[in-house]
Amino acid sequence: MKTLRDLMSADPITVDYTATVKDALELMQAHRIRHLPVVKGGELVAMLSDRDLRPVKRTLEIEGDAARMLYDPVSWYCSETLFGMDPDTPATTAIRTLRDFRVGAIPVWTHELVGIVTAEDLLDYLLEILEATG
Repeated sequence: MKTLRDLMSADPITVDYTATVKDALELMQAHRIRHLPVVKGGELVAMLSDRDLRPVKRTLEIEGDAARMLYDPVSWYCSETLFGMDPDTPATTAIRTLRDFRVGAIPVWTHELVGIVTAEDLLDYLLEILEATG
């Protein structure tokens, strides 16, 4: 059985707590990601997802780049209900957590953020298992 260490993206891209929504959207677009760990003083304090930014995206469709929401801090939109998992956590535990808490990514940490595992990472692992068993 694989652990999160086997499946995570190490050294994930992060966004500072004081960054603007525009900064976060640009990071997500440039790196083709949907989840950003939010850090404050180098410490993980929240998660920001593309779902958190849906209201901003809807406003942008109407108002374009002039939308004042682009200059809001990400701290206004991110989820501060934060949990993470140890790199040695079994993949099955992470799968249950994603399902039970309806989240799309889990930060992986020891005494600091070391990675992120997404629903897509875990689905890829499940496909690998299913294909191997025929």
